[in-house]
Amino acid sequence: MKTRLILAIALILLSYISVAGTVNEFTFKSQGYEDFYINDFEAFDCKRYDFVSQDLNAGQFPVFSLRAEFLPASGRNAFLTVYFNDDNALAKLTKQEFTQGVARIWLPREKFFETNNLKVCGNTSLSVNIIKVSSDSSVGVYETAYFPKKGGLVMELDSYEQIVGNEFIARAVAKNYGSENAQVMLTYRKDYLEENTPEVTVLKGETTREGVVPKCTRYDSQGECNSPGELSIEYVLVTNRAVPLTLLPPIMTYTNIFGEEQRVESNRPNILSIEAPQTLAVQLSVEKDGLFAGDEIPITIKLLNIGKTIERSVVVELVTGLEATKGAMEISAIEPGKSAEVNFAAKGLATGQYSVGCMVTYSGRALECENTTVTLSQKGIGGEILIGIGFLLVAAAVFAYFSLKK
Repeated sequence: MKTRLILAIALILLSYISVAGTVNEFTFKSQGYEDFYINDFEAFDCKRYDFVSQDLNAGQFPVFSLRAEFLPASGRNAFLTVYFNDDNALAKLTKQEFTQGVARIWLPREKFFETNNLKVCGNTSLSVNIIKVSSDSSVGVYETAYFPKKGGLVMELDSYEQIVGNEFIARAVAKNYGSENAQVMLTYRKDYLEENTPEVTVLKGETTREGVVPKCTRYDSQGECNSPGELSIEYVLVTNRAVPLTLLPPIMTYTNIFGEEQRVESNRPNILSIEAPQTLAVQLSVEKDGLFAGDEIPITIKLLNIGKTIERSVVVELVTGLEATKGAMEISAIEPGKSAEVNFAAKGLATGQYSVGCMVTYSGRALECENTTVTLSQKGIGGEILIGIGFLLVAAAVFAYFSLKK
């Protein structure tokens, strides 16, 4: 009695597992079709397969398992094209797209009806003169994890215009639109490509993760998933050159319902990497009134950090036709929102107009002051001397008057 009970429970569990995986499945052979051959070099032919199926429920996915051989050798110029319920090509497959002689083609749910047809067309080549489409090819409906080619693994950025040297965040998100959980491995990209992409550097973050992507949690009235389960990694990058870039795709691997290891690549975002705008503002001030040749002229240069990060090793140099009394000066650090100033002195030995400006260098950037001009005059006779001379002239006149009167 106990043995029968255990057996009954086991049968129930096996029945549940079967329902949760394969809903229904049939081969072309079971529908009365035979193997289809395309013979001769550079030949073309097509075969149509009609079949009837039940309506799809939410979380159910139709898959065409195409079994084919390319003989006697593989060649990229020989291929098969698959059409489903219309004349729009659903897939174009060379031998390289087949794994152990099988290619899995996910049929679009929105085009799957009670009565359907698949058309398989083949082109041979100069190296492949036989293509065999096996009657063991099958169509099945499955309850399974589903990562569509577009949207199953996406790379998201916090911004698509990046400043050279500034950190930015990238997220690789696996999105499961299917009806079963999936164990996956996420990685930010192939390791060997790292050395081939000097324009971008990964600084920190989670670049690899193994975990479960939950199944879809909500479907619309058409049975389409609108709330996929997600699993993600997040990491920090920096661009090293000011050029347009295409980022390398994150990669996900998992085992599909057929026991085959699948490799999915994300989209490849295009970004614009640009040189950083200035994060320092500079102001030069100089006294312009009463300037004479030969005198020292005080010059003040004030800097304000308008950025969000501390700027270190800021070098300020006076650029002028005057003779500066100091060379370049360095400010060790300027914090965000803070200011600093340096004082110079310069003089001109001859009269005339002189340009006064400055050059500020920091963090690989250069910033010029707005130039101004100063005018140097020749020193004249002072007012006090003129008054003294006046007194002397008056005294001399008085002395002369009294001398002549005698």
